[in-house]
Amino acid sequence: SADYTVVDTALGQLGAVSVPLQTSSSASALAPIVVETEPRVIAASVDYLDDAVELALTAHAPSKLVVFDHHAEVDDHRDAVARATAKLAEAGTPIVVETLADLIAQGTNLPQAPAPETSDEDALALLIYTSGSTGAPKGAIYLQSAVAKFWRRNSKAWFSPTAASINLCFMPM
Repeated sequence: SADYTVVDTALGQLGAVSVPLQTSSSASALAPIVVETEPRVIAASVDYLDDAVELALTAHAPSKLVVFDHHAEVDDHRDAVARATAKLAEAGTPIVVETLADLIAQGTNLPQAPAPETSDEDALALLIYTSGSTGAPKGAIYLQSAVAKFWRRNSKAWFSPTAASINLCFMPM
């Protein structure tokens, strides 16, 4: 979704490491990945919010759970966020649930964030885990230099080497 792209792109701008999880896996199958990576934030589509809450309660507690693909005018979406907030509160966790739309609105009132201080092209940028169908999930490490290549245009792949173009291809999808 567009919201997922916003989240993933923002992580790169912040110098954070993205760890996309497979939506076809159960929360129990994803738990070892969450335990190993210890995320500070879990971002989940409203459709997978229940799984994100389960991971936050049983695998590793992030400080924040960000809900994207959320439309406030849809009753089921509002109910899902309310249910997640209540379940986390009942468990006594300090985890904050916020929608991406609310975070974007808050961000419009803040000063421009400084660019990440690292210029290290060998900094970790992306971890993509296998499904674990043949054993424990294994993470493939992508350094910043490799992830940057995903965003660069290959001049041989286009007819005009001077034409501006953007090619967006999200690997886990």
